[in-house]
Amino acid sequence: MKLVLFFLTCRIIFSAGFSFFGKVDVSGSIWNKYVYNQLPLVTKTITECAAVCKIEETNCNAFIHASDLKCHRGNVEQSNSFLSSQPGSSPVYINMRKMLFCFNQTACDNVLFAAVLQERMDLLFLEVRNVTSKSWEHMVYGYIDLPSGSSLAYELQCFKSCYTEETNCDFFAVENQRCYYGRNTHTGGTLTGTTDPDSWDIYYNIGKICLHHSEFLISNLLLQHQLELQTQTPV
Repeated sequence: MKLVLFFLTCRIIFSAGFSFFGKVDVSGSIWNKYVYNQLPLVTKTITECAAVCKIEETNCNAFIHASDLKCHRGNVEQSNSFLSSQPGSSPVYINMRKMLFCFNQTACDNVLFAAVLQERMDLLFLEVRNVTSKSWEHMVYGYIDLPSGSSLAYELQCFKSCYTEETNCDFFAVENQRCYYGRNTHTGGTLTGTTDPDSWDIYYNIGKICLHHSEFLISNLLLQHQLELQTQTPV
């Protein structure tokens, strides 16, 4: 029976795409709120847990293979009281297809979603601090004013918009509630309503750095980033 389940599990995972699940470490006092059931596992492996989540894809868009070796199936779009708070942190595996689909849904605007967004932003975007606007202002092609009612930090809202909605967005910057979009081939851009033109944190899409070679912007940002790293006091 275990051998049959093992091969079934492998077939489901590798044909349906285990890589669709993104991993983020989340406190047990957070992820428990999105668990709607838990199942004992025959093989007690994370692969089997991924398979049972994939089988029930209409409801399950996240799973946790916690220290109790049970498979906790969850739905990031709704919270419930099925499972009490759990000790410590555990890796939460989230179906990234579902997460991308619900990027613009208010139901996903929760603490777990914010944790996933932060993990994605740290992975996909390079943050460079205290950059003068003179080196990138001309590349700004647009902006939006972010809503104040969201539980997401302004940087995460801007990242979500730049990465999933703006096909031209190579980098972004935030001041107060305004999110600026930049493209390294754009010229003639200006900042509007800014209060601090000489100290900006820029978030640059790492994939775009590899694809585009805007000599001035990339060399400027990366050089400043390297200098910042070199001048940090060792711990």
